[in-house]
Amino acid sequence: HIRKIYTIAAVMAGIAGAVLAQTTSTVSLEVLGFQRSADVLVMLILGGAGKLYGGILGSIVYLVARDQFSGINPQYWYFWIGLMMVLVVMIGLISGLGFYANTNSGQALAEINNTNVRLVNLANRMQVNALRAQTFLDRAASFSTMGNPERGQESQGQAVEATQIAQQYFEEFSSVVVAPKSELSRYRDAVAEAYQAFVVEGLEPLLNAPPFQIQRRQAELGEHSARLDTAMSGFVAYTESRGQQVMQQVERVATWV
Repeated sequence: HIRKIYTIAAVMAGIAGAVLAQTTSTVSLEVLGFQRSADVLVMLILGGAGKLYGGILGSIVYLVARDQFSGINPQYWYFWIGLMMVLVVMIGLISGLGFYANTNSGQALAEINNTNVRLVNLANRMQVNALRAQTFLDRAASFSTMGNPERGQESQGQAVEATQIAQQYFEEFSSVVVAPKSELSRYRDAVAEAYQAFVVEGLEPLLNAPPFQIQRRQAELGEHSARLDTAMSGFVAYTESRGQQVMQQVERVATWV
């Protein structure tokens, strides 16, 4: 792209030189002097460097200002051009710093909202309902073995409901957009992997299983639950640490402005 830009600029400069020769009927070495380069630079600054319309707008402003100021003060007209250029630069710098501060603050607050508020809340609700499902399954097996199948079926239905709620929170947790291959993505993947092992591979096959099978796999469910708790602890610790870093970044940007 840079090569294309320079090529187009060279073509336009060549056309401008040809038109200048046709218009003035003469071309002197003055057009290659520092004064002309300075004029072009001033036009770009007045029009806005980095903008596509900057050169056109700057040339119009420069030519109009030159005619006006040279009519008022033919000797020091360039001083007023320079003063106007300084004002434009200062206004642009202040506005740019304000825009930078607002943009970075907005991005930082959005990141905090995604990590410290939304993701953590979803992960906590997901884990709580998964643990509720495990508790209800344990109760279902206990009631059934103690000769109370009605209470066992009721607890098993509560386990199914808690598992469905946990799955809804997990789907919302997984749908939050985060930067790929980032630290946050790595911690979230660890939580998701532990959740899949605990709920999808552990709890869901037992929702309609007989009591003896539920009791037989209690130790395995406990291991999966501990693994999910470890992943959650790492995830929460990272989000808290990252939140503090982001707030410090916002404070530093605010001191610049």
